[in-house]
Amino acid sequence: MEISKRILKFIHNPFPLWDSDIADLVIDHKWDTSLKNIFQNHDKYSITGCILKDETIKEKALQLINTAGKIQIAFPSDSLDGFYNNHGIITEDISASFAEKVEKINDALNILGEVKPLQSLIFQLVKSVQIIESENPETDISYSHPDIPFSIFFSLCQDNFVISNLRVAESILHESMHLYLTLIENVIPMIKKNDRHLFYSPWRNEERPLRGVLHGLFVFRAILDFYTAIPKSFGAENRDYILIRVSEIKREFSRITAFPQSEGLTLAGQKLSSMLLI
Repeated sequence: MEISKRILKFIHNPFPLWDSDIADLVIDHKWDTSLKNIFQNHDKYSITGCILKDETIKEKALQLINTAGKIQIAFPSDSLDGFYNNHGIITEDISASFAEKVEKINDALNILGEVKPLQSLIFQLVKSVQIIESENPETDISYSHPDIPFSIFFSLCQDNFVISNLRVAESILHESMHLYLTLIENVIPMIKKNDRHLFYSPWRNEERPLRGVLHGLFVFRAILDFYTAIPKSFGAENRDYILIRVSEIKREFSRITAFPQSEGLTLAGQKLSSMLLI
């Protein structure tokens, strides 16, 4: 298959990770292999439709304005109460201070626009977002699910400092790259079938299935490269925060240097993880 060859080429030279050369291919593959059985066309896509496998049951959604992408903010749906409970998601009432929430999301997307190809990839991948609550205002939480391939969930910082917009930008980037790797895995498996091996995850500080560690490596390499690629002119008030995050991520990577040798990885998974750690 041509798509497999293109992805394998990407795996052997995956930088920048936001290279969108294969994005359209993996997106179309997902639609052709599963979503077309639920939705008549791309415009019918919804979070609720994905979970309930029924395009007629949709959540209320409003499109973000002032962005080059066509991302919608999805309101919480009562039809998904079971899904929210099963996955520990606390949805936020976005009708309160809605304009402020939209502004914060747009500000975060504009920060990602400091690296235009990255922002373009996110606009390709993300069709909708849903705002969730964090129990601790100092902690950012985000979430994505393979059954909802073009949507992400994340919390919004409560303060209005510039760094809070950077934190939201990181959450958006984080979950978007989870979506991207999942789409890639739909074509080229990275983990052997029925694998049960565990490996230490520095992000969870516990043993985790290999897929969780691989996704963490992929996501945080994208975040590391983003912070490295941001122009120096981006803003002095952000530089200390960015330097701290870069240092943290490099330290976390130093603790998983043996990961590419994990027995449960496929050859493609071994190659990708070894490239990400270079």
